[in-house]
Amino acid sequence: MSIADRVDYGANQNPAGVSNVLGARPGTSAMHGYEEPQHGDMTRVQFTFETTHTALQKLIAPPPLEVDREAPALCTIMAFTSPNFRGRDGRLAPYTGFSFWASVDHRGTKAQAGWEFVDGAGPAHDKTIPEMLIFSGQVYGMLKKFGDIRFYQNGLEVAGDLSSVEEGDEILITVDRKNRRIASLGVRVAAPVGRAVAQDEPTPRLGAVPVLAVREIPTVDYKGYVDRSIVSSDVNANKAQLPKKEFAAQPLHLKFWPSESESLDQLEVGEFIAASVVVADSPHETISSMFVVERLPLTV
Repeated sequence: MSIADRVDYGANQNPAGVSNVLGARPGTSAMHGYEEPQHGDMTRVQFTFETTHTALQKLIAPPPLEVDREAPALCTIMAFTSPNFRGRDGRLAPYTGFSFWASVDHRGTKAQAGWEFVDGAGPAHDKTIPEMLIFSGQVYGMLKKFGDIRFYQNGLEVAGDLSSVEEGDEILITVDRKNRRIASLGVRVAAPVGRAVAQDEPTPRLGAVPVLAVREIPTVDYKGYVDRSIVSSDVNANKAQLPKKEFAAQPLHLKFWPSESESLDQLEVGEFIAASVVVADSPHETISSMFVVERLPLTV
């Protein structure tokens, strides 16, 4: 069915313009007009390691956000498969991601901030399927770059869905850009754990504190901005992300190589702190409930 045949198509639904990418214009009934999770059976591999505050500030935290230098210098990688991801208009667009997170402190608000690589789901890795992610990443400030992201479960490439993961599995994740390997991460899935979080957990799990992002929309001449603001997730919306499965994991390896623009080889890898594997559904409110925290100057 083409977009023009949909029941919600009307005067404000034109297949050209922003609808051509998002499938729905902002403010119309098609936008988030679905009941299913936005991320169904999303499997996240979280891997936390020691690095330096200098590296986190240079490579992970989007300016003008500042790394929390009172917190340990920890970086968390969240690599994930989302086989049932739905775009803002409800269409399925499975994809994978490999994101980097650091603790930041903005005017006393403790939060997480970062950025990510994204790819179409395996085995095809068709980046035209989740193409709306690049646009929407700029809309809510979580910037994204395409990469070739591959998940392997016990030596076999995962065809988009890792939710069958069980104790004892070995998971390998690789990221390539421009036909060059730039990152590799491996874990062994350990025993299942409950939802209770220890009070002395070494780093906040993503979603337990707000996510801050920097939304920057340049002017047409690229000499300034038409909008520049710090935006935040709603922690209450994150509470709906209840795990279906949750495992501890044993970190096996993490390595970065030189790359043309990301300089990940400068992200010093120290002691491995913790790892986990979580399968969960996530509602669209995690993103759609984001709000502006602060307007920033339009010139820098």
